Amino acid sequence: FWRPPVHGIRLSRKLLGSGVSSSFSSEFGRTRRLDEPHEFGYFWSELLNYQLPLEKSEAEGEAIDWGRVKQVVANMTDAFQSPIVFKSFFLGWHIEQIQGVLPKSCFLRVRRSPLDTALSLMHMRRQMLGSVDEWASLRPKQYAWLRHRPYWEQVAGQVYFLDQSLAREIDRVQSRNVVEFDYETICQDPSGAVDAVAAILLENGWTPEVLGSIPRRFEAKRPVYENSSDVRLLENALADFYSGRYDGRE
Repeated sequence: FWRPPVHGIRLSRKLLGSGVSSSFSSEFGRTRRLDEPHEFGYFWSELLNYQLPLEKSEAEGEAIDWGRVKQVVANMTDAFQSPIVFKSFFLGWHIEQIQGVLPKSCFLRVRRSPLDTALSLMHMRRQMLGSVDEWASLRPKQYAWLRHRPYWEQVAGQVYFLDQSLAREIDRVQSRNVVEFDYETICQDPSGAVDAVAAILLENGWTPEVLGSIPRRFEAKRPVYENSSDVRLLENALADFYSGRYDGRE
């Protein structure tokens, strides 16, 4: 029910109740059970007017109907009678505008090793699309020229430019509404991460309540990638992008 989300919320609460459970397991961000968290991609694609997962220009971002975004999200929080956690990569491109229309919005950024991210994308290309030459997931503004580069430069550039875009958006909003974690930190201390989120909710006027149990810790997993030559190519390309040495653009 991504087009009428309030209807979906009411129906799911009738069918599933309001209990909280999770296997804490996903494949490329996708969960299997009906009661698991979901990225809700169709909803955000429609609401933010994304026909393709391609980063918008500033003018295109301003053309989004932000009044409608505010109303729809407000209706959803009203239906839940609580804040909602969203995991949307599209929203990461519009953090400043989201806080402009919904000032109490809080942003949680989870940092991950660029190489691990790149290896996950390579695995996604192979497993879901059947080839390392096929583009998977989000497309930064630089996609137009990056797609003509060798696959390892495509992936390294994809990781780098998306990371830079998110960093710029985070820098534009009030720091009191931002919490940043390393992936390994969350795995080592899930309760500490929940406490940090509870603290910013409290600052914004909501008294949080923990529902369900918090695991003591998780195993920090790294992508298993057997092609060592690809790993070396990605390492070198990432080093060139992050150091400013990359000169492959045509």
